[in-house]
Amino acid sequence: RQLGQAAVDDGLRRLGMWSSTYPGPYRATTALLDAPKPPPLATTRVTTAQDLGRALYRLHAGALGNRRALRETDLTRHQARLGLSLLLRPEREGENVGLLRPWLGNTLVAEKNGWLSDALTTAAIVYRRGAPVIVVVEAYRPGLSRTAARALG
Repeated sequence: RQLGQAAVDDGLRRLGMWSSTYPGPYRATTALLDAPKPPPLATTRVTTAQDLGRALYRLHAGALGNRRALRETDLTRHQARLGLSLLLRPEREGENVGLLRPWLGNTLVAEKNGWLSDALTTAAIVYRRGAPVIVVVEAYRPGLSRTAARALG
């Protein structure tokens, strides 16, 4: 509310998140999970795996000083580095352990995790063997458990 919808939309676009929307706070709804048709969305927010990967790429490239990424994001190299550093140190508890961390040991990972009751997402830059790799894992199923989602990761 304080930033304004136009600023949020602009930020998503600058990160390359062209299909993603963030219309405001999450709105939880109720639904019968065993109904013959899919339950209604719990939110009107949309985030795609491709958009998350593109945003991570732009942030990483900007942190390295890539001029195109800095121009597209309208960030300075310092700001991109700061953003990346925040993703390198998330709180790793509960749902925020994410879908990849259990399998990567001490590997350096910049990650953003998201979750709703039936969906878990991890978007990450995995710094392994000298080269960063962007990985996005999304799991959805009514009644999805953390254990099942992490098995996918």
